Amino acid sequence: MDLVLTNLVIGPLFFLVSFALYRWPPAKINYFYGYRTPRSMRSQRHWNEANQYSGWVGIWVSVVVTFAQLVTFYSHSPRAALNVGVGLLLAGLIAVIVLTERRLKTQFPPEA
Repeated sequence: MDLVLTNLVIGPLFFLVSFALYRWPPAKINYFYGYRTPRSMRSQRHWNEANQYSGWVGIWVSVVVTFAQLVTFYSHSPRAALNVGVGLLLAGLIAVIVLTERRLKTQFPPEA
């Protein structure tokens, strides 16, 4: 039963967090909530772009994770679905960071 509950929570929980970041990004640069990297905290414009964009990418990652978990859950064991979900979530989190940093780099090129 615990694996079933865990499978039902991973994707939707990440969706809620990503949606909150996209819909209600933190207004000011802070060290507690939001997409916090040195590049995103350079200015308020960087901060706004990074938080909105990472929330959007996170929404798509959560949709992919949820779909993959559902397919795996019904075609394999709950443990396999959990492994797929966690693996995709980790890969998705890395993708959020890589894509957001790339976005910031292209939107705000370094001045020569």
